[in-house]
Amino acid sequence: MAMLKKEWSVIVMNYIFGVVVMACLVVGGGALWFDQQNSGPGYSPVLQSSIGTIALNASFPAAVDTAPVYRVTGTQDFFEGTPEVMNIHEGVPSLDEAPVIAEKALTAYGGLPADAVLHDMGVMCLKEVNTTDGAIISERPQCVQVIYTQQIDGRPVVGPGAEIMVSLGDGGEVLEVSKAWRNISYARETKIIPVEEAILALNDGNILNRPQSPMEGVEIREIQLGYYAKDISSLQEEYTPVWIFSGIENGNMPCNFIVDARADA
Repeated sequence: MAMLKKEWSVIVMNYIFGVVVMACLVVGGGALWFDQQNSGPGYSPVLQSSIGTIALNASFPAAVDTAPVYRVTGTQDFFEGTPEVMNIHEGVPSLDEAPVIAEKALTAYGGLPADAVLHDMGVMCLKEVNTTDGAIISERPQCVQVIYTQQIDGRPVVGPGAEIMVSLGDGGEVLEVSKAWRNISYARETKIIPVEEAILALNDGNILNRPQSPMEGVEIREIQLGYYAKDISSLQEEYTPVWIFSGIENGNMPCNFIVDARADA
């Protein structure tokens, strides 16, 4: 992909009821405009990035000058399970009951970390499908999965190295427990690049979790400052701030793009 010329200009437009600031990002021969009032969704440009076509449909987060860096002080990585998780279990707990049962089950594994938050849960089913038209004939429950992820001082941690999953069967029986987690402590502050600069990096394909092949039909719905946890088998000595672009691919598949947020990186 050819290098794109990038320049910044800011236009201040005075209205009767206040001042609206718009940032114009000049990329090659065109321009992208971003609403920076942070009061609602901004204009949604489409990026023709080297990683695919990406539509931005998200409000801009508030500007941040600095954010903490955290030192990794230890890791936890384990899996316990049974083939029973693949069988039919008609008596799985409800989604209201499952988090309470899962948290209680985790006491045998050191308990739920203080920086863990409930991220997702759902019923895993065995489906019978009509091979002619793809219609689902029947669905029978196998387990309920409860997933926790890490959150540091209100900021999300994304990536494969920050997840706890509990799978529950009949009557709340624990069928599987997996944990990939890093313990951390505060290290220092670091300066943060503005989100507009992170969008430039996304447009250029400069992301930490680059996909193996280009993606299509990506819509970014949320932009947050947070942290990225590599696979637990990878050496990671620090959690450094990242811009997280979260959305969906092809209408329903969740996806994240991670851009290094450090100004001195």
